[in-house]
Amino acid sequence: MSWIFKLTDIPASGLSLDRLVEPAELELSQDDGTVIGHMRCVGSLAKPDDRTVYFQGLLEGRIARECVRCLSVFEESLNLPCLGLFKKTSRVKGVDIAGGRHAQHQDEDRNDEDDVYPIDANQVDLLPLIREHVILAAPFQALCSDACLGLCQGCGANLNTEKCSCVVPAPVMESEGVFHPDLSIADKQSSGRSPGNRRRRSVRK
Repeated sequence: MSWIFKLTDIPASGLSLDRLVEPAELELSQDDGTVIGHMRCVGSLAKPDDRTVYFQGLLEGRIARECVRCLSVFEESLNLPCLGLFKKTSRVKGVDIAGGRHAQHQDEDRNDEDDVYPIDANQVDLLPLIREHVILAAPFQALCSDACLGLCQGCGANLNTEKCSCVVPAPVMESEGVFHPDLSIADKQSSGRSPGNRRRRSVRK
């Protein structure tokens, strides 16, 4: 299904949309998540003049992500407000389809709260706008739960679902979200080395 609309197809009263977005159309990377089934896009296009088109809508669906701590796959719902401004201008936002990143250029008539996309050949393409909203909704570090215990660095056990079989104490959470087995006080006292040295040796590089 095409997401390209001619300006002549958008009446003065606006054009309402209620469509399904195919996962393959979004071309998401693994870090961006995997759309489950389809996403639904509900919204409308408004054309105040022949050089400007506004889109306002909502993206709904479910997406699967991989937890950065325990590496398990979890699902979450997406309900994303989707706003976009299309203009006939050479200074607009360009979307890097391959890398999922964008370069932003300011236009004199641009509202800072709007995303500016091009009107090419008297047509607007909604797909880059939709794709970018889904990508930007991805968290910097996806977590199945804020309380996720992660994996044991010794045996690889998922500490959310099973008890670690290692003899070392339970893993310690570091600020970066990395987990490693720490040494017990008894181990530190029985060693001729300082606790700091022992701890550094116990962490995998």
